[in-house]
This record gives sequence, C-alpha cells and structure tokens, in this order.
Amino acid sequence: MTINLNSSHSAVNTGYSAIPAGKATASETVIEENQSPLLPNIQPRQGSDDIPGDVLIQQALTRKQPQSILCAEDLDYRAPLVAFLAGPEVIKKEAIKWGAIIGTGAGAVLGGISVAMLALIQKHSIDFLKGLGFIALGAGAGALFGTLFGWLSGNEAARNQAWVNKNVFEMMDLTGPTATLGQGNKALKAETGDSFSQRLARNESRRRDEQTQQMILENQIMTMTN
Repeated sequence: MTINLNSSHSAVNTGYSAIPAGKATASETVIEENQSPLLPNIQPRQGSDDIPGDVLIQQALTRKQPQSILCAEDLDYRAPLVAFLAGPEVIKKEAIKWGAIIGTGAGAVLGGISVAMLALIQKHSIDFLKGLGFIALGAGAGALFGTLFGWLSGNEAARNQAWVNKNVFEMMDLTGPTATLGQGNKALKAETGDSFSQRLARNESRRRDEQTQQMILENQIMTMTN
C-alpha cells in the first residue's frame, strides 16, 4: 500500500493518546521481534465520526513534536505509527522562535546588569537614555545569538524528524497509518531485513559521533584563537 495524503484510509479513533514510553523491557522486545505486538484499544470517540487515516497524518505533520518518545531504548511498540510523526519545518520554526525569545530576555538582563555595574564603578547614576541604549543593545545581541542558536538546534531536530517521518511512512506503506509501531517494525524487517528500531539505534549512534566530532573541532578552534 502506498501512503497518499489525498486518498482515504481506514478510520480510527482520534482520542488515542500515546502511552507514555518507559524503558523497553525484555518482554516488549520479544513482542516486537516475534509474532503478536500489543494492540492499542481503538474505540470510536463517543459522539464523533471516525477520522480517515490521511486526516490523522495531516494533523500529525502540524505538530511541534511527536506524541511518542523517539529513543531506541524507550520505544513504545503499542503506539500507532502516526504518533511518531511531526512537522520538521514546524519544529525548526518553534526552535528559532524560542531561541529568539530567550536570547532577547537574557540579553536585556545582561544589558541591565552592565548599566548597574557601570553606575557603581562611576559612583553616579547613568543617564536614562544611555542606560536604555545599553539594555536595547544587549537585547538585540541576545536576540541575534538566540536566533542563531535556535536555527542550529532546530535545523538538527528537523533533520532528525524528517528521517523519522521517512521511515514511518515506509512502515505505513507496508501496513497502514493506524498500525502499531510493533506491527510496522515487524513488517519492515520482513520486507527489508532491517527494522526501524535497529535503524533508529544506528541513527542515534551516528548523531552522537557527529556531535562529538563537532565539539572536538570547536575546542581546536578555540585553542588556536587563544
């Protein structure tokens, strides 16, 4: 089956909320690898019509973060595949927004502290407009650095979510939008010989290696400039 957001899929309950993921136990691993993954209790929401799978996918792609934890050791194999979807661009924009907000606030506080310290050193009050200028300068610099930090972290988070979405859609093609992760994982392994949980573990390892290399490079640059 091919996932097409313009077609209709089987109906499911939108009242499902992903079961909080705890550390995967040995029994859960056996369920995922063998025959019968636990199925969520799917019941139609009282007083509402069933929602097509495509609508659930479209709704999921507007989320700021997935409903289920994306960590290889903490995967909830009972959660539906749509619970692992989120919008990469939405994630990036959210990170940039909060980076700018936090950076602006921190910069303004540092600007205010600078004004107070300057007044203390000079032992007289600072002109109001001059003090306001220091605070505005701090807020502007903080907003710039905060936005940059938000863009960098948001870009990485969005890139990872896009990778997850690609794999989830692959599992949906083999099962369906409302299949559990356990079912999708099993179908993917049967089709390709490689399960999503194995891919996720390798992806996490690769990202850790990249972060370590980046930290080493930053330390080398700082050493050379000092």
